[in-house]
Amino acid sequence: MATTTTKYGNYTIAIEESGTVKVSLNGSECINTKAALRDIAEKAGLTIDEKWNTRQAGKKIVEWINLPYSDMSTEILKTMKLIAEDIIEENSENVFTYNQQRAMINRIFQIEKYDIASIMLRLTVIDSLYSTNAAYSYFSIEEMAHKIYALGNEEQAKKYFNSLITQNDSENLFNEKYGIRKNLEEGSKQASLMSKYAYYQLLQDTKKYPLGFPIYDSLAIKMYPIVCNALNIKSSSKNKITIPADKDIDTPNICDYINALDIIRKELFRQDTHLFYNLQQFDILDAYLWRMGKIDEGNFSLLLSKDDYEKFVTNLGLGHSKYNNDFNALVQKEIKNRSTNEIVTGLSNSEYISALIEHWKLITGLKNSPQTISILLT
Repeated sequence: MATTTTKYGNYTIAIEESGTVKVSLNGSECINTKAALRDIAEKAGLTIDEKWNTRQAGKKIVEWINLPYSDMSTEILKTMKLIAEDIIEENSENVFTYNQQRAMINRIFQIEKYDIASIMLRLTVIDSLYSTNAAYSYFSIEEMAHKIYALGNEEQAKKYFNSLITQNDSENLFNEKYGIRKNLEEGSKQASLMSKYAYYQLLQDTKKYPLGFPIYDSLAIKMYPIVCNALNIKSSSKNKITIPADKDIDTPNICDYINALDIIRKELFRQDTHLFYNLQQFDILDAYLWRMGKIDEGNFSLLLSKDDYEKFVTNLGLGHSKYNNDFNALVQKEIKNRSTNEIVTGLSNSEYISALIEHWKLITGLKNSPQTISILLT
């Protein structure tokens, strides 16, 4: 009876012609096949559906492993894995980083009462921590809260935001202008703030909404064409989905934006829609683009704690220096020209920051593309 075998790290998955699945680890057959498959799936960033039996799980995992990957796809997924682990493991309440900011906002969404006041509180906290500047227009947050509340109960709001991944913004939440100016002119569109609200709304139920919602962000827009180039997305396709760099970030078509990011998402996750290391797919994609964008701008705020930031700037030779040019530009110049090991020396998370910087150099062409690949485990 013919048997097909697939290697994954130290594991070997054998599927017999009858469909029976056997898994070996370092040459020894695993007694608990389902547990071994779960371990492989976790390492590969694939979530096993509990409804699958052993044969189904084995087949799905083998299909996932055997799909072709480019060198750069693998490198991006490896970096995403590091980011996911950093997000999940962040538990310090004394260090204000992006991860801690994310956790703080998430708590606000776990308040049981759902009404206009609670929605306004959420929007206000997001606006403050993300500096979206919605408050520059009077009454904007109040009007946004009423618009969101008009969607129905909280579950109905989740379903609506989730529907935007495949449908148009029929309720016009993202392109409507909110509030008024001092001189009574119309306020501004708040697509950035609304997308962050939608992101945290769907973050409350990751199993039901494994894709999540992408945050409309200037750093993601900046990195988008760079990542497309790194992944060798065909120019004809990229021209159709590229978001112009000079497009007003406050006046997007949110569905165009989602569709654009979805091209990268599908390229990386190969049509799979499961959680990636327990994170929603748009969540980890957003986290990746944001971190690469921060490094690309030479802005390491929220990436490092205060102590680490001081060491980092000192390592760059910029501590207490007087500068006439933009400081972030000086940082960017230094990280381009200095060795990564030199500039991360003494940081509490030096290996992680080093990996991010090295990956940034790779996707921006400052470092040669790897000649060999391995599936996430190396």
